[in-house]
Amino acid sequence: MTASIAETSTTIHSQQLVSPETTNPLQIKWVAFEVPATADDGDEVTITLATYGITTLWDIMVWTHTTTDSVIITEASEINSSVVAGTLTVTIPGSTDNKKRVIMVGGV
Repeated sequence: MTASIAETSTTIHSQQLVSPETTNPLQIKWVAFEVPATADDGDEVTITLATYGITTLWDIMVWTHTTTDSVIITEASEINSSVVAGTLTVTIPGSTDNKKRVIMVGGV
């Protein structure tokens, strides 16, 4: 069964905004969300990009905890996602249930 995980039930670990004083002309912003350990593969996480100052999505990376609150590793599966009206939906990849995931979103 696919569950929908609201952005409010995630833990935001970093919101890195590139300073205007840097030489990076793109001003890429990165935000990391930790999904609770109740997440299963196939569940969907929705994120409102404008909340984090992102209007153009550049990249999505997903990691999984090997053991809760321990080492995280890159998800080997392809990430399925879509953006509709500024809301990003990420389908959790992988083949394990009840694992914490970290989803990092980058954009301008």
